[in-house]
Amino acid sequence: GPEETNTYLLKRGERQLSVTIKSRPLGLERVFMISGLPFLMGLAYVLIGILVFLMKPHRRVSWVFYLLTTLFGLFLVFFAGAGKPVPGWLGSVNIFTYSFLPAVFFHLAFSFPDERAFVQKFPHILLIPYVISGLMAFILFSKTNNILDEPKFLIVLLALYLSAGVF
Repeated sequence: GPEETNTYLLKRGERQLSVTIKSRPLGLERVFMISGLPFLMGLAYVLIGILVFLMKPHRRVSWVFYLLTTLFGLFLVFFAGAGKPVPGWLGSVNIFTYSFLPAVFFHLAFSFPDERAFVQKFPHILLIPYVISGLMAFILFSKTNNILDEPKFLIVLLALYLSAGVF
C-alpha cells in the first residue's frame, strides 16, 4: 500500500543483500506523463461523438457513431494506464469497453454512410457482433475484473476480434 515499507532479500550466489523500499503513490504528474495524452484524446473523441449526435440526433447512424466515439474514447483513456485502475470498478469499465468496441465498429461499418442491403433485408444481423461481444465480456468477467489479469489467450482473442472490427 501507499507509504508502506517493504523489505526485500536479494540473493546472488552466496551473497545476500537486504533492501528496504518505501512505496509511494505515483502522483498526478507521473500518471499524466504515462497516460495523459491518451486520456485527453479519449475525452476529445467523446466530445466529437456528442457534437455529431447533437447535429443529427434523429438518424440512427448518429447514435451508432456516438456509441463508437464514447467506447473508443474510453478505450484510449484506459489504453496507456499506469497499472491497475483505482477504484477497482474501473477495471470492469475497461473490460466492457474492450469487449464491446469491436461490435460497434462492425455496426458502424454496416450502417454508414447508408445501411447495407443485407442489413435492410436482415436487420437482426446487427445483433451478431453484440452477442459475440457479450460472450467475450461474460468470459472475461468470469476470470477477473481487471484486463491486466486476464489470460493471455483471451487478450489475443479479444485483440483479433477488435482488429476484425476495425478492418
